[in-house]
Amino acid sequence: MNNGLFFWDNRFESGLDNSPRFTNRSATKVIPMNQTAAIDLCSYMVMDNLALARMAEELGKIDDAKKFQNQAEELKKLVNENLWDEKDGLYYDYDFRTGNLVRIKTIASLLPLFAGIPDRARASRLRDHIMNPKQFNSLLPFPSVSLDDPFFELDMWRGPVWINTAYMVILGLEDYGYKKEASELSWKIVDGVFQVWKKTGKFYEFYHPQKF
Repeated sequence: MNNGLFFWDNRFESGLDNSPRFTNRSATKVIPMNQTAAIDLCSYMVMDNLALARMAEELGKIDDAKKFQNQAEELKKLVNENLWDEKDGLYYDYDFRTGNLVRIKTIASLLPLFAGIPDRARASRLRDHIMNPKQFNSLLPFPSVSLDDPFFELDMWRGPVWINTAYMVILGLEDYGYKKEASELSWKIVDGVFQVWKKTGKFYEFYHPQKF
């Protein structure tokens, strides 16, 4: 952690393997992840603190509940101050070596919805990116890299759809009241997975975003 934000550790996988946020396609070159504030990890840590706050409250540990709630709110504030790009209307990683946001449009840019980080105005802008068929609303929705990003390609975390992260963003849409959008995208994902299963008889770890 640096300046209150969270970083993946280069000693371990980020969980996103060859994402263009961190590495080249072959994963032979990896940036110093411990110098890059990661928007997905920060979102997860907000959720962790909120979950711990609820657990502490259930156990009657009121002081602990307040501590975890405050930690979640402090991290939300830091994310909104440092990882939001007003021009693009997206959240990005922040590279402390250069002092710049890492402007690659990936599924991680949408995960703050899941953690309740954006205000209503910012959530609306994320919703617009999500519903754009040239970005994240593909035939099978939620490519891991936006269709219109120059880093998009059909390889692992550089473009294909992963159901786990798609599910988190759908939950975020529901939390912000975008029920219709969440329902539409859920149906497209379920139908897409079914169409692939019907054709191949298999379920996959990740899926082509533009064809079945």
